[in-house]
Formats: sequence, structure tokens, C-alpha cells
Amino acid sequence: MAKLKNPFLLTGFHSVKYFCDREREFETLKDHLANDRNIVLYSWRRIGKTSLLKYLLNTLEKEKKAETLYVDLLSTNSTVDALELITQAVYDKFGKTKSGLSAAFQRLVGSIGMSLSFDPHTGIPAFSFSAGSSPKPETSFRVLGEFLKTRKQTVIVAIDEFQRISNYQNQNGEAVFRSWMQSFPELRFIYSGSHRHMMTSMFAEKNRPFYRSTQLLDLEPIEYSEYEKFIRYHFSENGKEITKAQIREIYVWSRGQTYCIQLICNTPG
Repeated sequence: MAKLKNPFLLTGFHSVKYFCDREREFETLKDHLANDRNIVLYSWRRIGKTSLLKYLLNTLEKEKKAETLYVDLLSTNSTVDALELITQAVYDKFGKTKSGLSAAFQRLVGSIGMSLSFDPHTGIPAFSFSAGSSPKPETSFRVLGEFLKTRKQTVIVAIDEFQRISNYQNQNGEAVFRSWMQSFPELRFIYSGSHRHMMTSMFAEKNRPFYRSTQLLDLEPIEYSEYEKFIRYHFSENGKEITKAQIREIYVWSRGQTYCIQLICNTPG
């Protein structure tokens, strides 16, 4: 893999070389999945939750231990929006063939009741429910689950910014997603969110559908000692200098927020 021009990434995951620490959390997540446990991963914003999640999914795919789907619900306002995003992710991962859409995926789209359109400029397909239609989310999620469970390997469905479902107006999004998880024990689910209070309430309150249905992992800031080694290594490897005092100042000012630390180191003055 080619060396990056700037080792301090601001988004996504490139390789373990450019990923700081999280060894304990990474192994905990792998252990939960290996033992068929569904997971809730939550933290404050900018702590590196999504990068850890993508690191985990990338590793499991590379080790051929699972197939993975990643969906970010931040832009959604309804279960219909969520269904369209998840269907798009399923297409991107499992629905393509050299000649177009796979037959199995075409049957899936038809069973859900979605329509298919193509961007006139890029040719990229988009899936949506017809205007005026009233899809039943429970039925559509069941069809998606039936499709995913036929894969040769276990499919891990990672849903980021999962707290959004609590804001879906006049819809019981939590009950719909809980039913989906419960109906398909063959699948593994990771629910990730950056609103700590909402995430813990959804999964820890007795009167909520997800009560005691998953393993909770609270992601804390990376310890200073680990970040200091990481920063010093990459500055040295790229022929740049930074003092211990400067690293400490960056860490304290950023309050341990991964994104802020990476941003400052990404643009050294």
C-alpha cells in the first residue's frame, strides 16, 4: 500500500499504520462479533468512532471472516429514508454483476416495492419508493434480511448515527429495527452513535424496544501516552520535528478529540 503524503487522516480508514491505538476496543468488538453478540458503539463526536468502525469492518473483510455493510443514517428522517439507504448499500456490495444488476437483487427490489432509476449523467442507479406509496417497513426489512442471510458468510450490518431513528416523526423506528435484528439471528448488527445520552437511553431503559439486547461499548478519548508516540513517529518519519511540550499542548487544547488532534497535526504551521 502506497505511503500517504500526510499521515494524519481526517476521515475514513486507510491502514493500521495510520490508525492510532484502539487495540483494546478493537479486540473487544471482534470478540463480541465472534461470539454472535450485537453491539452498540457510542461516544462523543470527534472521538474516532466511525474510523474505528471502518477499521474493524475492513479487517474482517480482509481476513474473510465476514461480509460487511456500512450505512450512515445521519441524513435520514424516516424509516423509508433508512430503507432506501440500506438498499443502496446492499446494491453497492452485493447487487452488481458485470452486466448490471444481479437477478437476486432485482427480485429483492421488486419484493420491497421500490422503483429503480438511473442518474442520466453518471448512470449510477438509485432506489426509492414511488410517490404516494405506503411501504410497510417491517415487510421491507424482512425481505432485506432474507436476502442477506443467504450469503455464504455472516453479514455484519453496521449502522452509524443510529440515534436518528428516535427522531423519526410518527414512526416507531426503534421497534422496527429491533424486530429486524430479532428476526434474523444469522446477521450481526453494530449500532453506532455520537449522541451518548440518546444511545444509552435507547438500549438501557426498560420501556424501550432495544432494552438489554446488545453489548454496549463506550468509546473514550485515546490516552495521551499513545497519541504522543503516534505523533512523534509520523513527524519523525516525514522528516519533521515536534517537541513533547507541543504534543501535550495539542492534546490538552483538543481535549483528546481525535479529529481536532488529527486536524492540527495535518496542517502544522
